Amino acid sequence: MDCKKARELSAGDLTGELGPEEKSELSEHLKACEPCRREQELLI
Repeated sequence: MDCKKARELSAGDLTGELGPEEKSELSEHLKACEPCRREQELLI
C-alpha cells in the first residue's frame, strides 16, 4: 500500500467504514511508515 491509499483509508477507519481486510492492510502500512503513523495519530 502506498501513502496516498493509506490516507484515504485512514478516514474510513476513523468512521468505522473499513472492512477487516482494509483495516489489516492499513495497520500493516502504519507499522512500517512513520509519517503515515504520525498523521493517523493527529486525526485521532
